[in-house]
Amino acid sequence: TISTKFQVSHAKVQVDRYAAAKPFLDEILGNEEIKALAGIYWAALYDRGRIAEHEAKLDDAVKYYRSAIDEIERQRSTINTEGAKIGFFGDKQAVYQALVRLLFQSGKFEDAFLIGERSKSRALVDMLAKKQDFHIAAQNTEKINQLLSRAQVGEVALTRNTAADTELTTKLSQRSLSTGTAEKA
Repeated sequence: TISTKFQVSHAKVQVDRYAAAKPFLDEILGNEEIKALAGIYWAALYDRGRIAEHEAKLDDAVKYYRSAIDEIERQRSTINTEGAKIGFFGDKQAVYQALVRLLFQSGKFEDAFLIGERSKSRALVDMLAKKQDFHIAAQNTEKINQLLSRAQVGEVALTRNTAADTELTTKLSQRSLSTGTAEKA
């Protein structure tokens, strides 16, 4: 079954037996039924990205990592309760970290920044949703505005991927950075 093949391939990836895991993952990802197995699909994409990275096929690794993130976020959007969303996202940060690291190493600094912000905004939203009651001191309003601006940057990146949206995200990022610089002055 797909589940059994994934477990075998995942175990092989975990012990750095990439060549042995690759055929299993290629077969799994070639099967359309994998998309119905939400918990396995994103993880298979992530493991396949790890194999591509090990093989120094960095463009392929980036493609797999991006697909894994898209799947994680697609699945998260279907969850109804905030508690379940928080629990769902918690163990998936490694995918974001791998993609940011590869983009940074490839000199794609803006893309790395946007993915990092996307990850941080998702974590911030989850953290705020988890917090039942919190008090904000009046003197911290500038910091709060800066954090909300950064969260907005991540949300734009999460929901849009066109060139115009990338320009908007860049402008929001610059505003967020200038707000932080002005605040420190």
